[in-house]
Amino acid sequence: MKKNYRERMVVKSWMIDSLLQLMKTIPYDEITITQITNKAGVSRMTYYRNYLSKDEILASYNEYLTEEFASITRTIKEMNNSSYFKALFDFSSKCKDYLYTLNKTQKLYIILEAINKNVDVITKDNDEENIYYYKFFAGAIFNTLISWIISGTKESSEEMAEKLVDFIGNNTLKHKIELYQYSFKKLD
Repeated sequence: MKKNYRERMVVKSWMIDSLLQLMKTIPYDEITITQITNKAGVSRMTYYRNYLSKDEILASYNEYLTEEFASITRTIKEMNNSSYFKALFDFSSKCKDYLYTLNKTQKLYIILEAINKNVDVITKDNDEENIYYYKFFAGAIFNTLISWIISGTKESSEEMAEKLVDFIGNNTLKHKIELYQYSFKKLD
């Protein structure tokens, strides 16, 4: 049983790698199952035994990244907003080629779907009344992170963590919302 599981994971990783490599040179919608299987060196039957679509391959990779990030956060000795955000920006910086590729192919929403899925799991049994709060911050953090990646990661992970802690930790949020509301009034 363990051997079959390991073999299946290896084959899945080949297909993930193949899709990610193809996405760098071919528009996502033009990538075929045949191209993925040929590059991975597997049959179509193997592909369909593991995945139903290219989006499923990306979702599988996102699950892997989520698990990897979770294991990193478990090693943080003093968990607080600052250390969490720093770890998030460090990890995202390591994944920036993947995030660039998703942005180029207009598939960044897959990351946000994964984040929202995790928020649903976190709030399912113990904090349903705050789900909107968590979704709000998840979306804000996602957009901040993606903007940072797309703009070339000019600020360090520490600087970005500090910005988010400052934003969340004081009345900056209230002030920003007021500015946001004001900007809509100017559009009228």
